[in-house]
Amino acid sequence: MTRMLFVWVLMLTSAFLLSCGETEEPEPEATPAVSKFSVSVDNETKTVTLTNESLNAVSYAWDFGDGNTSTDESPGTHTYDDYGAYTIVLTVENTDGVEDSSEKAVTLEKGALTTMDILSGESSKTWVLAPMLHGYRFGAIEDPASVWWGTDPAIAESRACMFNNEFTFTSDGNYTRNFNGNFWQEYLYFNSCGEESAEGCIDLTSETTLENKLGADVTAWLETDFTYSIDGDELTVDGEGGYVGHYTSGRNTRDFGLVSEYKYTIVSISADTLVISGLGNTGDSNEDPTCLGYEAGGLDTEGEAHALFTMTLVPKSN
Repeated sequence: MTRMLFVWVLMLTSAFLLSCGETEEPEPEATPAVSKFSVSVDNETKTVTLTNESLNAVSYAWDFGDGNTSTDESPGTHTYDDYGAYTIVLTVENTDGVEDSSEKAVTLEKGALTTMDILSGESSKTWVLAPMLHGYRFGAIEDPASVWWGTDPAIAESRACMFNNEFTFTSDGNYTRNFNGNFWQEYLYFNSCGEESAEGCIDLTSETTLENKLGADVTAWLETDFTYSIDGDELTVDGEGGYVGHYTSGRNTRDFGLVSEYKYTIVSISADTLVISGLGNTGDSNEDPTCLGYEAGGLDTEGEAHALFTMTLVPKSN
């Protein structure tokens, strides 16, 4: 009996030991995905550059915070339409479907506006001569404040076509004019020698041509499309006939012909007012000293401009 009890106990002990030896090993845990990225900002172009630094991920979901998304592992760059604050979120997922997310806040800040930004309204902006006292004037070159002649509101009204011209600058360097159907003909530029013809507004058609008082074709003054550039405070319009404000300005010559470029100094500029000045000719000519549009007085007879023109422009009213 004792022996049987011993055998029985031995069998139970062996069974217990065998059952302990058959315990299953636990499955290893899945390697977690880690969402991580870095970002750099270019304020001038409103562009961010993204570098994906995530670990153990097989799928990617980017949310750029402006309504745009991407599933690329490395989208590289993203450009925003507007300046402002945005939150970029990257959500990644591993092979087991486990997700992880990270986010970064970015702010796109607009830098100081350049002269071209203001002139073009950062896209396209149209200016007109201001119908104000001395909104268009000329005087001594050595004295920018001098006024030999200048408009007042009444004169601006009598020269409506001159003040009806529109001057449009775009941010890509294009400059256009719109005459709105008529052109101011200055008698000092267009009267025949020995005669003083009337000046005033003339109607324009597709057939209109212009000939100055010396018989030269100046129809290019009616052209509308040019290019421009800005260097510091100097505005240059390229192309024959590319004046701003009035064809007597922006030209360092005393004859009545065309020049290949018109140069102006930007005296001041804001969103509401543009003041430019440029050399010019009020009507006398060294090409034919017997054909003066007015009494030259003590003016020199060299070929360079003798007057400083100053014009104030304001944005076109819609």
